[in-house]
Amino acid sequence: MQFVLLFRSKKTSKGLQIPRIPCEGSEYQPADMRARQASTSYEDDFDIKSQVYVLEILTNHGCKSTPGILARKEDLQKKTDLVPGGYIVYVLMQYLLGIQLSEEFFWNSEYSVREEIRQAFKAAWL
Repeated sequence: MQFVLLFRSKKTSKGLQIPRIPCEGSEYQPADMRARQASTSYEDDFDIKSQVYVLEILTNHGCKSTPGILARKEDLQKKTDLVPGGYIVYVLMQYLLGIQLSEEFFWNSEYSVREEIRQAFKAAWL
């Protein structure tokens, strides 16, 4: 969903988080002010667009290592949401049994396990 990024001390592997609304400090403005910055499409939001795209590809290729998409809905935020009129994407996914592949789990695993995970994703992607 398009949102106002509040302060986060945690850095991502890509560096600092980038706000989805360009005006810093707007998270404290009235809803009508935040609504002026709304985007009705998530096409310009690379993080959201790429995540949905990758999940669709993995689902279409029958990947068993990621949850499959059961349904997807694109909508606009309500007047009481963070960015009134901004985009919101709902994705209903299958429940996936097993261990969650977190960054910590991946990098704390043996090299052979990490390579097996890489190969599973490669096979699903191609």
